[in-house]
Amino acid sequence: MHSVATQKLTLDRNSALGYQLLEDLPSFIFGVVPSVEGLLVRTTQSQLRALAFLLRNYSQFQLKVLVDLAVVDRLKTVSRFSVNYLLVSVLTNQRLTLQVFTAETATIPSLAVPYAKGQRLFAASGWLEREV
Repeated sequence: MHSVATQKLTLDRNSALGYQLLEDLPSFIFGVVPSVEGLLVRTTQSQLRALAFLLRNYSQFQLKVLVDLAVVDRLKTVSRFSVNYLLVSVLTNQRLTLQVFTAETATIPSLAVPYAKGQRLFAASGWLEREV
């Protein structure tokens, strides 16, 4: 378990990174929530693939690993589902959850299919998306 001082430093660092992301990519992000565990970044369905591409190649983060994909059913809301992509940087040991809200009948763009110049964003997402 980390000390309170270490947790405070981690939270301060994640807050600074979150604000930097909001400054650098304002058209892709509509919310950032820093925590001791990492950052929660909220985006729209239309910006999901572009933001995932930028975060994967962004020198500050280099979030090259998609660890998990989880969906939360938020009953009685217009955007009923929250789709959460957990990304990790092996280089910086940074964790980031990329979150998209969606309705029950909407389709979310895949992160497994080729994107820019034929690059696959996260090959592992094919299996994870299939399960959702």
